[in-house]
Amino acid sequence: MTIQIIIPKSIKSNYTGYRDLLNLASIYNICTQDTSVVLNFKENTWFDANLLPALYAIVELGRQKGVTSIYRNQHDCTLTKLFVRNGFGKHCFNLEYCPHDSETVIPFKVFKANDTYNFSHYMDDELIGYFPSMDLAVKKAISSYIQELFGNAQIHGNCAYVYTCGQYYPYYHKMDFTIVNLGRTFQENVIPYLTEMDAVLPDNSISWAVQPNHSTKRGTTGGIGLSLMKDFISYNKGKFQIISGREFWEINNGAEGKREFEQVFPGTIVNIEIDQNDTNLYIHDVPSNSELLF
Repeated sequence: MTIQIIIPKSIKSNYTGYRDLLNLASIYNICTQDTSVVLNFKENTWFDANLLPALYAIVELGRQKGVTSIYRNQHDCTLTKLFVRNGFGKHCFNLEYCPHDSETVIPFKVFKANDTYNFSHYMDDELIGYFPSMDLAVKKAISSYIQELFGNAQIHGNCAYVYTCGQYYPYYHKMDFTIVNLGRTFQENVIPYLTEMDAVLPDNSISWAVQPNHSTKRGTTGGIGLSLMKDFISYNKGKFQIISGREFWEINNGAEGKREFEQVFPGTIVNIEIDQNDTNLYIHDVPSNSELLF
């Protein structure tokens, strides 16, 4: 059986874009073995490159069930050029890999969830260099927070792999970086934990988890990375988004919001947008737990 899916005209890092990706995931959820899914991008004129890990995770969901995904578009279109430049096309659709000399992409990568060593080098080599004006201590702190988000995929998500990539948008001087896993959702971790503690259940598990010292880790402290990333993004006037299960949470230019989707993402998408021009000196002192002081 063959199913053709028309990809919407625009997929951006906002509620609507994530909703469209979750709708795509819902189609894969009902596909059976030996189904071929044709992903038709011919009407798509914009796809945020940093969201490609989410697309890969959806295609991977199909692969695990024996579903084949086929890419359809004009060969020399802008989107295809993006796919072959950042490595996504090779991983997902067997397209060639043709990096450009002057890149604005952080290459698409698939990491084992416990491969913190290679992920940390990837962070330092590919992402941190896009912030030449930012204080070195701040860059190191951001790197450590993102590495904790990566580690959460194994600790809390109990997943095997993590998918990542990023995109620098020169016109806006913004860098978006996305981490995706197919593991336990925030709700699947938070609700049983709080129920066991006989605590009040939140209406949004993600908004609970990003608060200081809120963690489902047992026998140890935790929760620092999420809350400090939230604080940094607030001051940076950037964007921090988490999609997990049906839940959506973000802080965008200082405004915090939360919503729900009709469909489910069977894992977690974390997107971080940082203002490249930020020269604020956030760190006045660095205590033993590497906490940022604002």
